[in-house]
Amino acid sequence: MNYDRFFSDLGRSRQPSFLRQLYEDGTAAQKEPMDHLISLSGGIPSADTFPVKTISFELSDGKTVTLDEKTTAKCLQYGKSTGIEDLLGWLERILVKFHNPKLLHPQTTPSNGSRTKIVMTNGCQDAISKLFGALCSKGDTVLIEESVYAGCLAALRPHGVRMQTVKSTQGGIDVEDLERVLSKWSPKDVQNETSDSPKLMYVVPTGSNPTGQNLSLESKRKIYSLAQKYDFLIMEDDPYYFHNFEETAPPSFLSLDTDGRVIRLDSFSKIISPGMRLGFVSGPEAILNVLLYDIQSSGVHGNHLSQMMVLGLMENWGMEGFQKHVEKLCKTYKNRRDMCVRAAETHLKGFIPSCRGYSRRTRY
Repeated sequence: MNYDRFFSDLGRSRQPSFLRQLYEDGTAAQKEPMDHLISLSGGIPSADTFPVKTISFELSDGKTVTLDEKTTAKCLQYGKSTGIEDLLGWLERILVKFHNPKLLHPQTTPSNGSRTKIVMTNGCQDAISKLFGALCSKGDTVLIEESVYAGCLAALRPHGVRMQTVKSTQGGIDVEDLERVLSKWSPKDVQNETSDSPKLMYVVPTGSNPTGQNLSLESKRKIYSLAQKYDFLIMEDDPYYFHNFEETAPPSFLSLDTDGRVIRLDSFSKIISPGMRLGFVSGPEAILNVLLYDIQSSGVHGNHLSQMMVLGLMENWGMEGFQKHVEKLCKTYKNRRDMCVRAAETHLKGFIPSCRGYSRRTRY
């Protein structure tokens, strides 16, 4: 993988923040996070001045999670731009359990930046916007479904890209139409700097917004093979992964990735709370480093309070409790979907096509 060709001029120009690097190098050198060190380098406030000393919240099962003074002070202080380390550990475990990325812990560390990295963001939309900025220049070709998430368009249009649409079917992206679209180019075109061959595909594989369709494993394998043939990246925006109503969720693009060409976006908005504005991106280190540099120079890092609340939930639930939560969530929405379908077929018969064709929709 030659990642340099995928970056926009803005992405190539991104550099690590000196102040962020100074802070993170300083905290990494301490066994305890700066408890006995007064740093005069980065404008770090004294935790003694924070008006909030402890934080507690009650869960829906009646249990209470309390952050003690030390944890609360850490929550309210500056931190690493990638996210709170203990929560990153849980996110890695979630990735391993549900996706088992082949490049997360490779036997040998790749030298080209393809190793999987995890970075927390302020929700998926924040990640989408920043990634498009890092990867898209005016005139670039980006592959999207003809029915695509409106938030994708809002983030993509300002970059002046050529949006190449691909037809949708009841099984998601029409792979045959994708092959037809790509046939306009030769795989050798990627070696030509002036070529407008696609370098990125944006896709919502589970409960595609707005069609609600799921991509099958067979379709994902074919799309990934085409990505290898024509050398483009796949941005897998998958906030509805845990809303899958099929008995077995098909493997993700990330789980199929052997090259380091998949950038996966996950969100807590649909499984815990949208107001937390918390998501995470996993993908090749070379690309996520550029995303990280953007975060360092804009928001510095994600919301620590949201991260600590999710960490408190994960430590309370454990992986088994998390899985029970998302299974219960899925069952709740599936029942509501079925109720809506029955109501539509009873009261709207003759006005709209049968809803039975949409029985596998994940969000309605």
